[in-house]
Amino acid sequence: MTTKADRHLAELRSELRALPREGAGEGFTERVLERLDEPARGPAALPGSRSPWRLAAAAALAALLLGALVWRLGPAPETEPARPGRRDALAAEHASLAAELDEIRRLAEAPVPVLYLGGDDEVELVLDLAELAAARDRGRPLPADYRPR
Repeated sequence: MTTKADRHLAELRSELRALPREGAGEGFTERVLERLDEPARGPAALPGSRSPWRLAAAAALAALLLGALVWRLGPAPETEPARPGRRDALAAEHASLAAELDEIRRLAEAPVPVLYLGGDDEVELVLDLAELAAARDRGRPLPADYRPR
Protein backbone atom coordinates (compact mmCIF):
# COMPACT_ATOMS: atom_id res chain seq x y z
CA MET A 1 0.00 0.00 0.00
CA THR A 2 1.56 3.27 -1.08
CA THR A 3 0.78 6.48 0.67
CA LYS A 4 0.32 9.89 -0.87
CA ALA A 5 3.80 10.90 0.34
CA ASP A 6 5.35 7.82 -1.33
CA ARG A 7 3.67 8.69 -4.61
CA HIS A 8 4.91 12.29 -4.46
CA LEU A 9 8.42 11.09 -3.64
CA ALA A 10 8.42 8.67 -6.58
CA GLU A 11 7.17 11.42 -8.88
CA LEU A 12 9.88 13.82 -7.67
CA ARG A 13 12.59 11.20 -8.21
CA SER A 14 11.45 10.51 -11.77
CA GLU A 15 11.39 14.23 -12.57
CA LEU A 16 14.89 14.69 -11.14
CA ARG A 17 16.17 11.78 -13.23
CA ALA A 18 14.66 13.39 -16.34
CA LEU A 19 16.76 16.56 -15.85
CA PRO A 20 19.89 16.80 -18.01
CA ARG A 21 23.11 15.83 -16.24
CA GLU A 22 25.48 18.66 -15.56
CA GLY A 23 29.10 17.79 -16.13
CA ALA A 24 32.14 19.31 -14.52
CA GLY A 25 33.81 22.12 -16.43
CA GLU A 26 36.89 21.59 -18.52
CA GLY A 27 40.00 21.12 -16.36
CA PHE A 28 38.04 20.83 -13.11
CA THR A 29 39.71 17.65 -11.89
CA GLU A 30 43.20 18.97 -12.65
CA ARG A 31 42.54 22.23 -10.76
CA VAL A 32 41.29 20.37 -7.69
CA LEU A 33 44.32 18.06 -7.66
CA GLU A 34 46.69 21.03 -7.96
CA ARG A 35 45.05 22.79 -5.02
CA LEU A 36 45.50 19.69 -2.92
CA ASP A 37 49.24 19.79 -3.55
CA GLU A 38 49.57 23.48 -2.51
CA PRO A 39 50.28 24.39 1.13
CA ALA A 40 47.29 25.66 3.05
CA ARG A 41 46.87 29.42 3.47
CA GLY A 42 45.12 31.68 5.98
CA PRO A 43 44.47 31.59 9.75
CA ALA A 44 42.47 28.35 9.54
CA ALA A 45 45.49 26.59 8.04
CA LEU A 46 47.57 26.57 11.21
CA PRO A 47 46.12 24.61 14.10
CA GLY A 48 45.90 26.65 17.26
CA SER A 49 46.20 30.01 15.48
CA ARG A 50 42.98 31.93 15.94
CA SER A 51 42.15 35.53 15.46
CA PRO A 52 42.32 37.57 18.70
CA TRP A 53 38.85 38.93 17.96
CA ARG A 54 37.44 35.42 17.82
CA LEU A 55 39.02 34.55 21.16
CA ALA A 56 37.73 37.78 22.72
CA ALA A 57 34.22 37.11 21.41
CA ALA A 58 34.29 33.54 22.72
CA ALA A 59 35.49 34.74 26.15
CA ALA A 60 32.77 37.41 26.27
CA LEU A 61 30.11 34.88 25.33
CA ALA A 62 31.33 32.45 28.00
CA ALA A 63 31.30 35.24 30.63
CA LEU A 64 27.80 36.26 29.57
CA LEU A 65 26.50 32.69 29.83
CA LEU A 66 28.15 32.18 33.21
CA GLY A 67 26.67 35.45 34.50
CA ALA A 68 23.21 34.49 33.25
CA LEU A 69 23.50 31.12 34.96
CA VAL A 70 24.53 32.65 38.27
CA TRP A 71 21.75 35.24 38.02
CA ARG A 72 19.17 32.55 37.17
CA LEU A 73 20.14 30.33 40.08
CA GLY A 74 20.18 33.26 42.44
CA PRO A 75 21.89 33.49 45.80
CA ALA A 76 22.07 30.41 47.98
CA PRO A 77 19.15 30.26 50.43
CA GLU A 78 20.09 31.15 53.96
CA THR A 79 19.63 28.30 56.39
CA GLU A 80 17.76 28.81 59.61
CA PRO A 81 20.09 28.86 62.63
CA ALA A 82 19.71 25.83 64.86
CA ARG A 83 17.54 26.57 67.89
CA PRO A 84 18.50 24.93 71.18
CA GLY A 85 16.33 21.92 71.97
CA ARG A 86 14.96 21.65 68.43
CA ARG A 87 16.65 18.32 67.85
CA ASP A 88 15.36 16.92 71.15
CA ALA A 89 11.83 18.10 70.36
CA LEU A 90 11.96 16.46 66.94
CA ALA A 91 13.29 13.22 68.43
CA ALA A 92 10.48 13.19 71.03
CA GLU A 93 7.85 13.83 68.36
CA HIS A 94 9.34 11.06 66.24
CA ALA A 95 9.19 8.63 69.16
CA SER A 96 5.58 9.62 69.90
CA LEU A 97 4.55 9.11 66.26
CA ALA A 98 6.36 5.76 66.10
CA ALA A 99 4.55 4.57 69.26
CA GLU A 100 1.20 5.71 67.86
CA LEU A 101 1.89 3.92 64.57
CA ASP A 102 2.80 0.72 66.45
CA GLU A 103 -0.49 0.94 68.40
CA ILE A 104 -2.47 1.38 65.16
CA ARG A 105 -0.71 -1.61 63.62
CA ARG A 106 -1.39 -3.70 66.72
CA LEU A 107 -5.08 -2.80 66.64
CA ALA A 108 -5.30 -3.52 62.91
CA GLU A 109 -3.78 -6.97 63.35
CA ALA A 110 -5.93 -7.91 66.36
CA PRO A 111 -8.75 -10.35 65.59
CA VAL A 112 -12.18 -8.74 65.43
CA PRO A 113 -14.52 -10.48 67.89
CA VAL A 114 -17.68 -10.49 65.78
CA LEU A 115 -19.98 -13.25 64.62
CA TYR A 116 -21.75 -12.90 61.29
CA LEU A 117 -25.29 -14.21 61.63
CA GLY A 118 -26.47 -13.63 58.08
CA GLY A 119 -28.60 -11.14 56.28
CA ASP A 120 -30.43 -10.18 53.14
CA ASP A 121 -30.42 -7.30 50.67
CA GLU A 122 -31.47 -4.79 53.33
CA VAL A 123 -30.09 -6.03 56.67
CA GLU A 124 -26.86 -7.69 57.81
CA LEU A 125 -26.91 -9.29 61.25
CA VAL A 126 -23.59 -9.19 63.13
CA LEU A 127 -23.10 -10.03 66.81
CA ASP A 128 -20.30 -8.12 68.57
CA LEU A 129 -18.82 -10.70 70.97
CA ALA A 130 -16.70 -8.10 72.77
CA GLU A 131 -19.84 -6.15 73.71
CA LEU A 132 -21.50 -9.38 74.81
CA ALA A 133 -18.57 -10.23 77.11
CA ALA A 134 -18.55 -6.69 78.52
CA ALA A 135 -22.29 -6.89 79.26
CA ARG A 136 -21.79 -10.22 81.05
CA ASP A 137 -18.99 -8.72 83.14
CA ARG A 138 -21.18 -5.72 84.10
CA GLY A 139 -23.95 -8.07 85.31
CA ARG A 140 -26.48 -7.19 82.63
CA PRO A 141 -28.87 -9.89 81.59
CA LEU A 142 -27.86 -11.92 78.55
CA PRO A 143 -30.25 -12.47 75.67
CA ALA A 144 -32.33 -15.63 75.94
CA ASP A 145 -31.75 -18.55 73.68
CA TYR A 146 -34.94 -20.19 72.53
CA ARG A 147 -33.34 -23.19 70.96
CA PRO A 148 -34.12 -26.50 72.60
CA ARG A 149 -31.17 -28.15 74.30
